[in-house]
Amino acid sequence: MFGSAGLGGYGWVVAQTIAGRPDLAKLIGVCDPKLRSHAERADTLRRSSVHMYERFDQLLDEPIEAVWLPLPINLHMQFVTQALAADKAVLCEKPAAATTQEVDAMIAARDEAGLPVIIGYQHLADPPILQIKRRILDGELGEIRAARVAGCWPRPTSYYSRNDWAGRLGVGRKWVLDSPLSNAMSHYLQLAMYLLGTDENRTAEAAQIEAELYRVNAIENFDTCSVRICTEQGISLLVLLTHACSETVDPTVEILGTTGSASIYPEQRIEWRSPAGNETIPLSPNPRDRLLEGFCRLIRHQPPECALATLEIARAPIVVVNSVAEAVVPHDIPPLVHQSTEFAHADTLNTIHGIAQLFEKCGAEGKMIHESGLVSWSVPAQSKSLRGYRHFTSPARNVSGPTRVQLCDS
Repeated sequence: MFGSAGLGGYGWVVAQTIAGRPDLAKLIGVCDPKLRSHAERADTLRRSSVHMYERFDQLLDEPIEAVWLPLPINLHMQFVTQALAADKAVLCEKPAAATTQEVDAMIAARDEAGLPVIIGYQHLADPPILQIKRRILDGELGEIRAARVAGCWPRPTSYYSRNDWAGRLGVGRKWVLDSPLSNAMSHYLQLAMYLLGTDENRTAEAAQIEAELYRVNAIENFDTCSVRICTEQGISLLVLLTHACSETVDPTVEILGTTGSASIYPEQRIEWRSPAGNETIPLSPNPRDRLLEGFCRLIRHQPPECALATLEIARAPIVVVNSVAEAVVPHDIPPLVHQSTEFAHADTLNTIHGIAQLFEKCGAEGKMIHESGLVSWSVPAQSKSLRGYRHFTSPARNVSGPTRVQLCDS
Protein backbone atom coordinates (compact mmCIF):
# COMPACT_ATOMS: atom_id res chain seq x y z
CA MET A 1 0.00 0.00 0.00
CA PHE A 2 1.46 3.31 -1.17
CA GLY A 3 1.14 7.04 -0.71
CA SER A 4 2.57 9.76 -2.91
CA ALA A 5 3.18 13.50 -2.76
CA GLY A 6 1.97 16.01 -5.33
CA LEU A 7 -0.58 16.23 -8.13
CA GLY A 8 1.20 18.74 -10.34
CA GLY A 9 4.01 18.07 -12.81
CA TYR A 10 5.81 14.80 -12.20
CA GLY A 11 3.74 14.18 -9.07
CA TRP A 12 0.75 13.39 -11.27
CA VAL A 13 2.87 10.98 -13.32
CA VAL A 14 3.90 9.18 -10.12
CA ALA A 15 0.32 8.91 -8.85
CA GLN A 16 -0.81 7.51 -12.22
CA THR A 17 2.11 5.06 -12.29
CA ILE A 18 1.20 3.59 -8.91
CA ALA A 19 -2.54 3.56 -9.64
CA GLY A 20 -1.85 1.89 -12.98
CA ARG A 21 -0.12 -1.12 -11.42
CA PRO A 22 -2.69 -2.71 -9.07
CA ASP A 23 -0.78 -5.98 -9.48
CA LEU A 24 2.11 -4.38 -7.61
CA ALA A 25 0.72 -1.70 -5.33
CA LYS A 26 -2.41 0.02 -4.15
CA LEU A 27 -2.44 3.82 -4.02
CA ILE A 28 -4.08 4.73 -0.71
CA GLY A 29 -3.49 8.47 -0.45
CA VAL A 30 -1.92 11.55 -2.03
CA CYS A 31 -0.96 14.80 -0.35
CA ASP A 32 -0.68 18.19 -2.01
CA PRO A 33 -0.80 21.59 -0.27
CA LYS A 34 -2.62 23.03 -3.29
CA LEU A 35 -5.43 20.52 -3.77
CA ARG A 36 -7.77 23.18 -5.09
CA SER A 37 -5.36 23.91 -7.93
CA HIS A 38 -5.59 20.26 -9.01
CA ALA A 39 -9.27 19.67 -8.30
CA GLU A 40 -9.93 17.61 -11.44
CA ARG A 41 -7.01 15.27 -10.81
CA ALA A 42 -7.94 14.93 -7.15
CA ASP A 43 -11.53 14.04 -8.07
CA THR A 44 -10.27 11.44 -10.55
CA LEU A 45 -8.31 9.71 -7.80
CA ARG A 46 -11.12 10.03 -5.26
CA ARG A 47 -13.35 8.07 -7.62
CA SER A 48 -10.83 5.24 -7.22
CA SER A 49 -11.08 5.52 -3.41
CA VAL A 50 -7.76 7.36 -3.06
CA HIS A 51 -7.72 9.73 -0.09
CA MET A 52 -6.60 13.34 -0.59
CA TYR A 53 -4.65 15.33 2.00
CA GLU A 54 -3.13 18.78 2.15
CA ARG A 55 -0.44 17.81 4.70
CA PHE A 56 2.25 15.13 4.56
CA ASP A 57 1.73 14.11 8.19
CA GLN A 58 -1.90 13.28 7.36
CA LEU A 59 -0.73 10.96 4.60
CA LEU A 60 1.76 9.29 6.93
CA ASP A 61 -1.06 8.48 9.35
CA GLU A 62 -2.52 6.17 6.69
CA PRO A 63 -1.80 2.41 6.97
CA ILE A 64 0.73 2.49 4.10
CA GLU A 65 4.01 0.64 3.61
CA ALA A 66 5.80 3.19 1.50
CA VAL A 67 5.74 6.64 -0.08
CA TRP A 68 6.93 7.83 -3.49
CA LEU A 69 8.16 11.43 -3.21
CA PRO A 70 8.49 13.62 -6.32
CA LEU A 71 9.40 16.85 -4.52
CA PRO A 72 11.53 19.99 -4.92
CA ILE A 73 15.19 19.21 -4.26
CA ASN A 74 15.34 21.33 -1.11
CA LEU A 75 12.58 19.22 0.51
CA HIS A 76 14.05 15.75 -0.07
CA MET A 77 15.89 15.29 3.20
CA GLN A 78 13.04 16.67 5.32
CA PHE A 79 10.34 14.48 3.79
CA VAL A 80 12.48 11.33 3.58
CA THR A 81 13.50 11.49 7.23
CA GLN A 82 9.92 12.31 8.27
CA ALA A 83 8.60 9.29 6.37
CA LEU A 84 11.23 7.00 7.87
CA ALA A 85 10.36 8.22 11.35
CA ALA A 86 6.75 7.22 10.57
CA ASP A 87 7.93 3.69 9.64
CA LYS A 88 7.49 4.08 5.86
CA ALA A 89 9.89 2.89 3.17
CA VAL A 90 10.76 5.62 0.67
CA LEU A 91 11.18 6.00 -3.07
CA CYS A 92 12.40 9.59 -3.51
CA GLU A 93 12.87 11.25 -6.87
CA LYS A 94 16.30 12.30 -8.07
CA PRO A 95 18.63 13.76 -7.08
CA ALA A 96 18.95 12.28 -3.61
CA ALA A 97 19.37 15.80 -2.17
CA ALA A 98 21.26 19.01 -2.85
CA THR A 99 24.32 18.23 -0.71
CA THR A 100 26.35 15.31 0.56
CA GLN A 101 25.61 16.21 4.18
CA GLU A 102 21.89 15.92 3.48
CA VAL A 103 22.42 12.50 1.87
CA ASP A 104 24.46 11.39 4.87
CA ALA A 105 21.66 12.47 7.21
CA MET A 106 19.22 10.43 5.10
CA ILE A 107 21.53 7.40 5.30
CA ALA A 108 21.65 7.70 9.09
CA ALA A 109 17.85 7.98 9.30
CA ARG A 110 17.44 4.97 7.01
CA ASP A 111 19.82 2.86 9.06
CA GLU A 112 18.04 3.80 12.28
CA ALA A 113 14.63 2.96 10.80
CA GLY A 114 15.85 -0.23 9.12
CA LEU A 115 13.77 0.52 6.02
CA PRO A 116 14.62 0.77 2.32
CA VAL A 117 15.25 4.15 0.68
CA ILE A 118 15.67 4.25 -3.10
CA ILE A 119 16.29 7.24 -5.36
CA GLY A 120 14.24 7.37 -8.55
CA TYR A 121 16.91 6.85 -11.20
CA GLN A 122 14.60 4.69 -13.26
CA HIS A 123 17.10 3.90 -16.03
CA LEU A 124 19.17 1.86 -13.56
CA ALA A 125 16.08 -0.26 -12.89
CA ASP A 126 15.81 -1.43 -16.49
CA PRO A 127 17.04 -5.07 -16.19
CA PRO A 128 19.41 -4.97 -19.22
CA ILE A 129 21.47 -2.29 -17.44
CA LEU A 130 22.38 -4.70 -14.65
CA GLN A 131 23.05 -7.40 -17.24
CA ILE A 132 25.52 -5.29 -19.22
CA LYS A 133 27.22 -4.08 -16.05
CA ARG A 134 27.91 -7.69 -15.17
CA ARG A 135 29.35 -8.21 -18.64
CA ILE A 136 31.53 -5.10 -18.27
CA LEU A 137 32.79 -6.42 -14.92
CA ASP A 138 33.48 -9.79 -16.58
CA GLY A 139 35.83 -8.01 -19.01
CA GLU A 140 33.88 -8.41 -22.26
CA LEU A 141 34.90 -4.88 -23.30
CA GLY A 142 38.45 -5.23 -21.99
CA GLU A 143 39.80 -2.63 -19.60
CA ILE A 144 37.47 0.37 -19.40
CA ARG A 145 39.40 3.52 -20.27
CA ALA A 146 36.78 6.23 -20.79
CA ALA A 147 33.11 7.09 -20.83
CA ARG A 148 31.10 9.94 -22.30
CA VAL A 149 27.69 11.48 -21.70
CA ALA A 150 26.17 14.12 -23.96
CA GLY A 151 22.69 15.53 -24.37
CA CYS A 152 20.68 18.60 -25.37
CA TRP A 153 17.26 19.23 -23.85
CA PRO A 154 15.75 22.63 -24.73
CA ARG A 155 14.20 24.49 -21.81
CA PRO A 156 12.49 27.88 -22.33
CA THR A 157 12.28 30.66 -19.76
CA SER A 158 8.99 29.26 -18.44
CA TYR A 159 10.99 26.23 -17.22
CA TYR A 160 12.90 28.52 -14.87
CA SER A 161 9.87 30.54 -13.76
CA ARG A 162 7.62 27.53 -13.04
CA ASN A 163 8.65 27.42 -9.36
CA ASP A 164 10.89 29.20 -6.87
CA TRP A 165 13.89 26.86 -7.15
CA ALA A 166 14.54 26.13 -10.85
CA GLY A 167 17.99 27.32 -11.90
CA ARG A 168 18.71 28.47 -8.33
CA LEU A 169 21.66 27.83 -6.06
CA GLY A 170 19.54 28.10 -2.95
CA VAL A 171 16.11 28.95 -1.62
CA GLY A 172 15.85 30.57 1.79
CA ARG A 173 18.30 28.72 4.01
CA LYS A 174 18.45 25.56 1.90
CA TRP A 175 20.75 24.68 -0.97
CA VAL A 176 19.22 23.56 -4.27
CA LEU A 177 22.06 23.65 -6.86
CA ASP A 178 19.55 23.05 -9.68
CA SER A 179 21.12 22.47 -13.10
CA PRO A 180 21.05 20.01 -16.00
CA LEU A 181 23.88 18.15 -14.24
CA SER A 182 22.06 17.81 -10.93
CA ASN A 183 18.43 17.54 -12.00
CA ALA A 184 16.86 17.12 -15.45
CA MET A 185 19.72 15.13 -17.02
CA SER A 186 21.24 13.76 -13.83
CA HIS A 187 19.87 10.34 -14.81
CA TYR A 188 22.65 9.99 -17.36
CA LEU A 189 25.49 11.08 -15.08
CA GLN A 190 24.20 8.53 -12.55
CA LEU A 191 23.89 5.80 -15.19
CA ALA A 192 27.44 6.32 -16.44
CA MET A 193 28.90 6.38 -12.93
CA TYR A 194 26.97 3.24 -12.01
CA LEU A 195 28.26 1.34 -15.06
CA LEU A 196 31.83 2.36 -14.14
CA GLY A 197 31.48 1.06 -10.56
CA THR A 198 33.71 -1.75 -9.35
CA ASP A 199 30.87 -4.16 -8.55
CA GLU A 200 27.19 -4.43 -9.35
CA ASN A 201 26.14 -2.80 -6.07
CA ARG A 202 28.48 0.18 -6.31
CA THR A 203 28.93 3.26 -8.44
CA ALA A 204 32.21 4.85 -9.45
CA GLU A 205 33.63 7.50 -7.12
CA ALA A 206 35.19 10.70 -8.44
CA ALA A 207 38.82 11.43 -7.55
CA GLN A 208 39.04 14.73 -9.44
CA ILE A 209 36.84 16.99 -11.53
CA GLU A 210 37.45 19.62 -14.19
CA ALA A 211 34.55 21.83 -15.21
CA GLU A 212 33.41 24.71 -17.39
CA LEU A 213 29.97 26.14 -16.60
CA TYR A 214 28.02 28.48 -18.88
CA ARG A 215 24.66 30.21 -19.02
CA VAL A 216 22.60 32.24 -21.45
CA ASN A 217 19.53 32.39 -19.22
CA ALA A 218 19.12 34.91 -16.39
CA ILE A 219 19.55 32.31 -13.65
CA GLU A 220 21.86 31.85 -10.65
CA ASN A 221 23.30 28.54 -11.75
CA PHE A 222 24.35 27.23 -15.17
CA ASP A 223 22.32 25.88 -18.11
CA THR A 224 25.29 24.36 -19.98
CA CYS A 225 28.28 22.38 -18.73
CA SER A 226 31.42 20.64 -19.84
CA VAL A 227 32.75 18.40 -17.05
CA ARG A 228 35.46 15.78 -16.91
CA ILE A 229 35.46 13.34 -14.00
CA CYS A 230 38.46 11.18 -13.22
CA THR A 231 37.31 8.19 -11.20
CA GLU A 232 39.29 6.52 -8.44
CA GLN A 233 40.12 3.79 -10.96
CA GLY A 234 41.58 6.37 -13.38
CA ILE A 235 38.69 6.27 -15.87
CA SER A 236 37.90 9.55 -17.63
CA LEU A 237 34.18 10.43 -17.83
CA LEU A 238 33.32 13.41 -20.06
CA VAL A 239 29.90 15.01 -19.49
CA LEU A 240 28.39 17.55 -21.93
CA LEU A 241 24.89 18.79 -21.10
CA THR A 242 22.78 21.80 -22.03
CA HIS A 243 19.30 23.30 -21.82
CA ALA A 244 20.36 26.23 -24.05
CA CYS A 245 19.69 24.50 -27.34
CA SER A 246 17.21 24.69 -30.19
CA GLU A 247 17.04 20.96 -30.90
CA THR A 248 16.56 17.91 -28.73
CA VAL A 249 19.40 15.40 -28.71
CA ASP A 250 18.46 12.76 -26.15
CA PRO A 251 21.38 11.98 -23.83
CA THR A 252 23.49 8.94 -24.56
CA VAL A 253 26.06 7.13 -22.47
CA GLU A 254 29.15 5.60 -24.08
CA ILE A 255 31.46 3.16 -22.34
CA LEU A 256 34.83 2.70 -24.07
CA GLY A 257 37.03 -0.32 -23.39
CA THR A 258 40.27 -1.61 -24.85
CA THR A 259 38.49 -4.34 -26.84
CA GLY A 260 34.94 -3.03 -27.24
CA SER A 261 32.37 -0.40 -26.41
CA ALA A 262 28.76 0.10 -25.47
CA SER A 263 26.41 2.94 -26.43
CA ILE A 264 23.33 3.27 -24.22
CA TYR A 265 20.28 5.10 -25.53
CA PRO A 266 17.96 5.08 -22.48
CA GLU A 267 14.37 3.97 -23.14
CA GLN A 268 15.51 2.76 -26.58
CA ARG A 269 18.43 0.33 -26.88
CA ILE A 270 22.01 -0.61 -26.08
CA GLU A 271 24.47 -1.05 -28.93
CA TRP A 272 27.09 -3.53 -27.71
CA ARG A 273 30.35 -4.07 -29.62
CA SER A 274 32.83 -6.69 -28.43
CA PRO A 275 35.22 -9.26 -29.90
CA ALA A 276 32.37 -11.79 -29.71
CA GLY A 277 30.28 -9.67 -32.08
CA ASN A 278 27.84 -6.78 -32.14
CA GLU A 279 24.44 -6.80 -30.43
CA THR A 280 21.44 -4.53 -30.14
CA ILE A 281 19.76 -4.94 -26.76
CA PRO A 282 16.30 -3.37 -26.35
CA LEU A 283 15.50 -1.17 -23.36
CA SER A 284 12.12 -0.50 -21.79
CA PRO A 285 10.24 2.55 -23.14
CA ASN A 286 8.78 3.05 -19.64
CA PRO A 287 11.41 2.20 -17.00
CA ARG A 288 9.28 3.76 -14.22
CA ASP A 289 7.35 0.48 -14.13
CA ARG A 290 10.62 -1.43 -13.68
CA LEU A 291 11.56 0.96 -10.87
CA LEU A 292 8.26 0.37 -9.08
CA GLU A 293 8.60 -3.40 -9.54
CA GLY A 294 12.11 -3.40 -8.07
CA PHE A 295 11.12 -1.22 -5.12
CA CYS A 296 8.09 -3.37 -4.32
CA ARG A 297 10.25 -6.48 -4.27
CA LEU A 298 12.71 -4.74 -1.97
CA ILE A 299 10.13 -3.67 0.61
CA ARG A 300 8.70 -7.21 0.59
CA HIS A 301 12.14 -8.67 1.32
CA GLN A 302 12.50 -10.20 -2.14
CA PRO A 303 15.68 -9.72 -4.17
CA PRO A 304 15.10 -7.16 -6.96
CA GLU A 305 15.75 -8.34 -10.49
CA CYS A 306 17.35 -5.04 -11.46
CA ALA A 307 19.73 -2.39 -10.21
CA LEU A 308 18.32 0.21 -7.82
CA ALA A 309 19.89 3.49 -6.74
CA THR A 310 20.51 3.19 -3.01
CA LEU A 311 21.47 6.34 -1.13
CA GLU A 312 25.11 5.24 -1.34
CA ILE A 313 24.89 4.84 -5.12
CA ALA A 314 23.02 8.15 -5.46
CA ARG A 315 25.57 10.00 -3.29
CA ALA A 316 28.39 9.72 -5.85
CA PRO A 317 26.90 12.17 -8.40
CA ILE A 318 26.06 14.58 -5.56
CA VAL A 319 29.79 14.72 -4.78
CA VAL A 320 30.37 15.72 -8.41
CA VAL A 321 27.61 18.36 -8.36
CA ASN A 322 28.82 19.80 -5.06
CA SER A 323 32.48 19.94 -6.06
CA VAL A 324 31.67 21.52 -9.43
CA ALA A 325 29.68 24.23 -7.64
CA GLU A 326 32.54 24.84 -5.21
CA ALA A 327 35.17 25.08 -7.94
CA VAL A 328 33.57 27.01 -10.80
CA VAL A 329 31.69 30.26 -11.30
CA PRO A 330 29.22 30.05 -14.25
CA HIS A 331 30.39 32.09 -17.24
CA ASP A 332 27.88 34.31 -19.05
CA ILE A 333 28.04 33.67 -22.80
CA PRO A 334 28.18 36.92 -24.81
CA PRO A 335 24.94 37.94 -26.58
CA LEU A 336 26.60 37.77 -30.01
CA VAL A 337 26.91 33.97 -29.85
CA HIS A 338 23.45 33.10 -28.55
CA GLN A 339 19.95 33.83 -29.76
CA SER A 340 16.41 34.02 -28.43
CA THR A 341 13.19 32.68 -29.95
CA GLU A 342 9.86 34.05 -28.80
CA PHE A 343 6.90 31.75 -28.11
CA ALA A 344 3.32 32.24 -27.04
CA HIS A 345 2.56 33.69 -23.60
CA ALA A 346 5.82 35.68 -23.59
CA ASP A 347 7.90 32.49 -23.37
CA THR A 348 11.43 32.57 -24.76
CA LEU A 349 14.00 29.93 -25.67
CA ASN A 350 17.56 31.18 -25.23
CA THR A 351 20.05 29.06 -27.16
CA ILE A 352 23.77 28.80 -27.88
CA HIS A 353 24.40 28.78 -31.62
CA GLY A 354 25.60 25.36 -32.82
CA ILE A 355 25.79 23.76 -29.37
CA ALA A 356 24.53 20.35 -30.51
CA GLN A 357 27.17 20.14 -33.24
CA LEU A 358 29.83 21.35 -30.79
CA PHE A 359 28.90 18.59 -28.34
CA GLU A 360 29.02 16.00 -31.11
CA LYS A 361 32.57 17.01 -32.08
CA CYS A 362 33.77 17.28 -28.49
CA GLY A 363 32.28 13.89 -27.64
CA ALA A 364 33.86 12.20 -30.66
CA GLU A 365 37.28 13.53 -29.65
CA GLY A 366 36.85 13.20 -25.90
CA LYS A 367 37.50 16.90 -25.41
CA MET A 368 36.00 19.51 -23.14
CA ILE A 369 34.65 22.64 -24.82
CA HIS A 370 37.73 24.76 -24.08
CA GLU A 371 40.03 22.00 -25.34
CA SER A 372 38.28 21.80 -28.70
CA GLY A 373 39.32 25.25 -29.89
CA LEU A 374 36.06 25.41 -31.84
CA VAL A 375 34.43 28.41 -30.14
CA SER A 376 35.65 31.83 -29.07
CA TRP A 377 33.50 32.08 -25.95
CA SER A 378 34.89 29.16 -23.95
CA VAL A 379 36.92 29.66 -20.77
CA PRO A 380 39.54 27.39 -19.20
CA ALA A 381 38.23 24.66 -16.94
CA GLN A 382 38.71 24.81 -13.19
CA SER A 383 39.74 21.66 -11.37
CA LYS A 384 39.31 20.23 -7.89
CA SER A 385 40.73 17.15 -6.18
CA LEU A 386 38.14 15.07 -4.35
CA ARG A 387 40.50 12.95 -2.30
CA GLY A 388 38.95 12.85 1.16
CA TYR A 389 35.98 14.98 0.07
CA ARG A 390 33.19 14.98 2.64
CA HIS A 391 30.70 17.83 2.64
CA PHE A 392 29.58 20.74 0.48
CA THR A 393 30.66 24.19 1.68
CA SER A 394 29.44 26.95 -0.67
CA PRO A 395 29.42 27.87 -4.37
CA ALA A 396 32.39 29.59 -5.94
CA ARG A 397 31.91 33.33 -6.28
CA ASN A 398 33.27 35.83 -8.78
CA VAL A 399 35.16 38.23 -6.55
CA SER A 400 35.46 40.79 -9.35
CA GLY A 401 31.70 41.05 -9.86
CA PRO A 402 28.47 41.12 -7.87
CA THR A 403 27.27 38.02 -6.07
CA ARG A 404 24.23 36.66 -7.89
CA VAL A 405 22.70 34.79 -4.96
CA GLN A 406 22.01 35.34 -1.30
CA LEU A 407 24.09 32.49 0.11
CA CYS A 408 22.25 30.22 2.50
CA ASP A 409 23.22 27.92 5.34
CA SER A 410 23.25 24.18 4.98
